[in-house]
Amino acid sequence: MKNKVSIFLTRATALALLAAPFCPIQAQEVYSATIGAVAVKVPSQSDVMVALPFKQEKAAGGNVTAVDGSVASLGADTLTEGEFNATDGIASHYLYVENEGLKGRHFDIVSNTASAVTLDAADLTGLSGANVSIRAHWTLGTLFPEGVGYFKESQAGRRVVEVIVPDLRSVGGGLAANRIFYFYEDDTEAAWREVGKPLESNLNSAVIEPGTAFVVRNNGATDLDYFFFGEVEYGPLAIPIVSATGDSIDNFVAVERPLGLTINDLQLHSSGVFGADDRLLVFSMAGGKNQAPKAYQYTGGAWQLEGDSADAGSTMIKAGQGIAVRKAAGIDGTNYWVNEWSLAQ
Repeated sequence: MKNKVSIFLTRATALALLAAPFCPIQAQEVYSATIGAVAVKVPSQSDVMVALPFKQEKAAGGNVTAVDGSVASLGADTLTEGEFNATDGIASHYLYVENEGLKGRHFDIVSNTASAVTLDAADLTGLSGANVSIRAHWTLGTLFPEGVGYFKESQAGRRVVEVIVPDLRSVGGGLAANRIFYFYEDDTEAAWREVGKPLESNLNSAVIEPGTAFVVRNNGATDLDYFFFGEVEYGPLAIPIVSATGDSIDNFVAVERPLGLTINDLQLHSSGVFGADDRLLVFSMAGGKNQAPKAYQYTGGAWQLEGDSADAGSTMIKAGQGIAVRKAAGIDGTNYWVNEWSLAQ
């Protein structure tokens, strides 16, 4: 569908309430997905920090019956051996933990047998007994199969529309580009390309990790509109927040929810990962390049815009809007911000 939509969908329409039946993993398991849609605009001559509001649909699932090193057993031969194997060291699928001690986390899948998955993780303590699902990673090709807003570059060097993946944990604060992509059509194919790689390289398989934010930059004179479609995640989200000794760290993150949340609803402070010297950075979606984000702090039992004493806890973070958590210099480590959510919020 190529109709352009230029506003965020309302609460009533953000969820395209389609119950899609899923083939059961075990005879007693029945799964049905809620599919949603969110529309996002990227004004001309603008950067927009994007958060993916949905997951890809569930490919498999079950209960972890045992853990041995990096191997999680599902207790029965319910998988096809090798179907979720990584290719050239790049994972195509990940394991999402729905409950128990590691709830909300995800682990890249290295390989699988009929009854177990090997994960890219050294410590899986707390995973045994958890319900899990296996999902495909979003890639540039699945998110924007025909370019952002169906825009195709006809001249490779122009890069009218770019997707910029930042250093997700930027030391010293600020946004540093890690990878830059553009959608280019030559004589043989239209595909995503990456700055610094040969023009013939097809980067449709470049992965956007769950819970991370990226930038869509529109250098052109025309506004772009595009849809995100996917499965609504009702379960918990555990977003890793990194801190470092001697340096502040900007963590560019996404909350995978299909509707807007207030800053209070983010549950960032109550998760225990946000300190008095930390800042929540919110980037405007209204237009303009290289805009400075608004910085919010938690002080006196409430959220405040930095330099303003008014309670800002009701400030809305839109569906599809990326944010960053600036951790002040502290101790090297990773802590998890867990967000719980339901449609009743």
